Amino acid sequence: MVDELRLIVDPIVLGGGKAIFAGIDRRLSLELVSAESTKAGRVILTYRT
Repeated sequence: MVDELRLIVDPIVLGGGKAIFAGIDRRLSLELVSAESTKAGRVILTYRT
């Protein structure tokens, strides 16, 4: 069980890529609780269930 999820997004393009949540068979209700940007251009997103 996950209570909090943090995603760090880098501003690059790699092509097709892989699905982050492959294999999840039901929709999860996530609430965005914070979004921060770094000097390097990354975005840190924090979600809670």
